[in-house]
Formats: sequence, structure tokens, C-alpha cells
Amino acid sequence: MMMELLQSVTSLPNLHPVAVHFPLALFPIALCFDLVLLLSKRRGLDGTATALYLGAAASAGVAYLAGRQAEDGLRDVTPTVAPFLASHSDAAWLALGALAGVALLRAVVHWGGRTRPWLGSVPVRVAVWLVACSALWLLARAADLGGGLVYRHGVAVAQHGLPSVPEEHSNPPDLTTGSGTSTVEPAAPGDDETRLVIDSESGLVWKPRPGDRGVLGSILREDPESPPGTPGVRVLEDGDVGIGLEVRRRALLLLPGTYAGVQVDLVTDLSGFDGTLGLAHHVTGPDRMGLFRVSRTGSGALVNVIAGGEQILDETRIVPPPGPVRIGLSAVGSHWKGIVEGRTIVHGHMEPLAPGPVGLLLDGEGIIRILEVRVTPLKGA
Repeated sequence: MMMELLQSVTSLPNLHPVAVHFPLALFPIALCFDLVLLLSKRRGLDGTATALYLGAAASAGVAYLAGRQAEDGLRDVTPTVAPFLASHSDAAWLALGALAGVALLRAVVHWGGRTRPWLGSVPVRVAVWLVACSALWLLARAADLGGGLVYRHGVAVAQHGLPSVPEEHSNPPDLTTGSGTSTVEPAAPGDDETRLVIDSESGLVWKPRPGDRGVLGSILREDPESPPGTPGVRVLEDGDVGIGLEVRRRALLLLPGTYAGVQVDLVTDLSGFDGTLGLAHHVTGPDRMGLFRVSRTGSGALVNVIAGGEQILDETRIVPPPGPVRIGLSAVGSHWKGIVEGRTIVHGHMEPLAPGPVGLLLDGEGIIRILEVRVTPLKGA
């Protein structure tokens, strides 16, 4: 509703481009007022400077919230851009905290100095002004990273509010010609088709073929620490595209490779599955991993799985469309995102986990069909 109202009065896709200019203007002006006050001792400027600091902090809060909304509203963010979005968000959070802290200190100096003269003394004012200069540097850094997103990576400048990226990044990478070392697994002996391409720099792409029973134990490895007994999944022989997996119980299936920052993109069909599908990352055991979990009944959640329980970072209600659906996960730094059809639906924050493999956590019964999997390493900005 809010977005519809905004688009009815402006051509901007969100409020962030408007709100961000207020702290960028108000905070330097407040610093200048404070400097004039220190040099001239004109106490009449004290209240004006304090008001400017408070206004800068408040507007920075609005800009940060608008930025979060703008970030989550982007569609089809490429792995190239994702780390820069995370760095800008982290820098903006630090700048907001610094501006809020300076505003609080300045308010204490202004009002507390009336009853405690030492709070309004020149040494205290100079100390607060120097702290404010440090906060200005944090604000400038956040602004610089934000400008880089727009003018270097073309984020949020394409038509219809979609992010634009340089042409060389507009399509998924061809991992057979990456700069790193590539390995290819054939679908069957003597068969020219490939089922898995791994590149040390670009990650992996898996486009399974129907009935490829060799996938279990090679491409998809059931976690060795899973409960013993009947295998959790088996490969079906039917289907024209992708691979059908019949799920019998909870099963954790791991893909090759170990990743720190990572983006996982999965095209799947959950129409015949009754349960939850989780994109797992940073897996260090059956009860230690990050997870983007979705179900056909209408739930999506970011989960930190820990021994003996789980921590929900963010959750929402969704209804996956019938037929194939694109589900994605991005985990870089402290930022975890769950993505459906190119749109971020959940966004949470968590201390970075130890590097580990990625995979699928299937919990339920029925049949899921996997059409494509892409795993892309995300490097820090």
C-alpha cells in the first residue's frame, strides 16, 4: 500500500534516494555551526547546532530503513553485486550508530551544561566535535559505497525498478570457460552431455538429467552423520526434464565444495511434495547450518540451526506457484537473504559461520523435481 502511494506521487521506486540526502547535508552543517561556536563562543548557536545534530540522526534512521526496503525490493541481484550491497548496508548501520551517538552527546552538552557547567566547557565541546568528525568519515564512507552501487554497478537504475548490471554480468557465468580450474562430470560413460560443471573461481552448475541414479553418492552426498537406516531419498526414472527425488524421511544432501560467502539458486518443482525444502549453507553437521526453508503450505524462514534447536532470523508467509519455481539463498558476511522468483522475501543478520558445504535439507514425504542448481561463491566487497 505504501509503495503504491509513493509511486502515485513520484517516479522514484523507493524513498531512499530522497531520505539519504538529509543526513548528508544536515550533519556537515551541524559540524560547521559547532566550529563557529567554538571559535567565536557565540552561545546563541548552541541550540541550532544541537537541533541540526538531532535532525541528522533522525533522518539517517529514516534513510537506513528506506535503504533496507529498497535493497529487499531489488530483483535478480547478481552474485557480483550482492557483496557490495552487504558492505553498504553494514557501513550505513555503523554511520547511523555514530550519528545517533553524537546527537546524544551533543544534547547532553547543550542541556546538561545548564546545570553542570563542566559539561559545557570548551574541552568537552572540542572532544565531542572531534568525535563528530569521525562520525562524518563513517557517513562519507557509507555514501561512497552507495554511490558505487548506482554509478559503478547500475543498481536500481533500470526500467521498472529492476537492478541493472554491466553487460558482462547480466547472464549467469559460463563455468566451462572460467578463469579457475574447471572439472566436468559426464552423465554416463561415453556420453557427451555433462551433468555437473565445477569451477574453482565461479562455483558450480548442475543441470540434472531424468533418471540419473548415479547422482546420489556423487553430486548429492547424504550427510554421513545422518541417522542410519533406509536412505532418505531415491531417484525416480520418470520425467522429461530435471531429476525426480522421492523423499521418504528427513535427509540432508550435500553438494561438492566448501564456501564462505555463497549464493545458491535452485529451480525446483514442489507440487508433489508434502513437507519443507531447505537451502542449507555453511553446513558443519546435521544440526549446525544456516537454512532458507520454504514449504508448499505457505511459509518461508531464515533459520540458524544449532544443536538442540533453531533460531528464526526472519520469516514470512508465501505461496510458491504451481510448477517450477526459482528459490535462492544469499549469505555474505552477516547478511542472509531468502529469495523467491528473484525477489528477497526474508532478510536476517547473523554472525558469519565457519565455511562449509551447501546442500538441500528435505523434511517430509513426496516427490520433488530438481531442474537446475547454481552455487556461486560471494567474495567480500
